[in-house]
Parts: sequence; structure tokens; C-alpha cells
Amino acid sequence: MNTPNSKIGNLTRYFIYLITYFIYLFFQSQAIEHGTNQIVWLIGLVLVFGLSCYFYLRQFVLEERRFFKREYDPWSVHLKLLVLAMAIIALIRLYISFQQYSGHLALTTPQSFYLANAKPALFWSSIIIKGILMSILQAFIINGFFFNYFFKRNTLVDTILGLVISGLIFSVLNFSQSFALFMFQWLIGIIISFVYLRTYRMSISVYLLAVNAIMTIILF
Repeated sequence: MNTPNSKIGNLTRYFIYLITYFIYLFFQSQAIEHGTNQIVWLIGLVLVFGLSCYFYLRQFVLEERRFFKREYDPWSVHLKLLVLAMAIIALIRLYISFQQYSGHLALTTPQSFYLANAKPALFWSSIIIKGILMSILQAFIINGFFFNYFFKRNTLVDTILGLVISGLIFSVLNFSQSFALFMFQWLIGIIISFVYLRTYRMSISVYLLAVNAIMTIILF
């Protein structure tokens, strides 16, 4: 149960990580979009993020040291791959934004809320809370813990299934409100997971997730 070789243990731990992530989303929603006592909700959000991040990071580091012991290349080795992934994500985001501007894709609920309540404070709080903090937690969910627990065999079938399901989880976590947007998010999730599998660097995964999230906030 306490090792990544236990299927039941892996499912249990992953379910717990998902619960803590959704608790964070609840506080995030209350603090940004729906809360009346925003200061209270913001304090709660910071506490939930801090505890969740500590829990995730501690568990991930312990598992990496005990069971995986990977060797990591510096960022510079993967610079071309990183730039290519960023360019593809940026193009997808620009295309989504253009389709929304043209009326071919509907705005999401958060986007509609931002347009109705456009304020500098809301913009910058969204950049920090959704663009950075949420991206850190998402990286553990869709990449770090996911590939430590599932689809670990170094085979083509496991790699493809892992990429597809990881991308699917990413799209679900972002609550895509149309089929087209769901598919675009799915593709972005697959790209980010592919880069993670090539590098096994959580920092690169967080960076790409943050780029995607911040572009989502800016480009509408």
C-alpha cells in the first residue's frame, strides 16, 4: 500500500490528491468569483494551497528518492523541445481566442465573469491564483503522481495510453464547456505530458502549465 508498486495504494493516494485539488478549486472559486468575504476566502485559499503543496511535494520527493532515483538533465538540454512546446501551446491558445472572438466558440464561465467584472485587481489575482498556484498543483496531478503510479512500463502502448489519459484528465480538470474546447485542452495536456516524459522535470511541467493558464487569462 505504501509503495508505487501497489495498485490499490496508488489509486487511493491519487484519489486523495484529487480531493485536495478540488478543495483548492472550491476556495479559488469563492475567493475570485463568488465569495462575499473575499479576504477570508483568500486566507483560506493560501492555507489550502500551502498545505496541499507541502503534502504533494513531500510525498513526491520521498517517492522519487526511494523508488525511482532518476537522473535529471539541465533545462538547457531540453531547450529546443521546450520552445517547440511553448510555440504549439501559444498557437492553440491564439486559435481558441480567435474562434471565441469570432463567435464560433463560446466563452467559458470564468471568461464571462472576467469580462463582466474587468478590474486590474481581478486580473492580477487570477494570474497568481490560476496562472501560477493552480498550475503547480496540476503538474503533480497530471504528470508527477500520474506517471509515478500508472503506465510506468517503458513500452509504446503504455506511453501512448499514459499521454492520452493524462491529457484527458487535464481537460477534465479545466472544465471545458464545449466539445471543441475540450479537444483543444486535451491536445495541450498531451503536449505537456509528452514534454514531462522526455524530461521528467516537474519544474518544466509547471512552467508549461503556467504559460497555458496565463495565456488563457490574457487572450480574451
